[in-house]
Amino acid sequence: GRGADAGDRGARAQEPQPRRPARSVVELGAAVTIHDPKGIENAERVLPGAAYSHSVVGAVQGAEAVLHLTEWREYRSIEPQDLLPLVSNPFIVDGRNVLDVALWKRQGWTIKAPGRSL
Repeated sequence: GRGADAGDRGARAQEPQPRRPARSVVELGAAVTIHDPKGIENAERVLPGAAYSHSVVGAVQGAEAVLHLTEWREYRSIEPQDLLPLVSNPFIVDGRNVLDVALWKRQGWTIKAPGRSL
């Protein structure tokens, strides 16, 4: 199995799996900003049509939606209320099903976690 901090290391030979949804929304014309604490250089090569931020704060600034697509431990420790004033719409998709859904909801976010009943 994959460890809790495995991220997308196993998929580097092709397009990393977490980048596929980002690629799809970029192709649809959305403005996408990506933050990946361990793989931003690889992401820049794979998805040149996106913007990149070296901080979560920079990545979510003004966002209409946040896509959480990797399992890095540091994302699980983010306090939802810290990001709330930065986004234009508090909506997050937890594509890895690792975030505390109840916490995010309590702190004003709409959260979707595919495969999980909310």
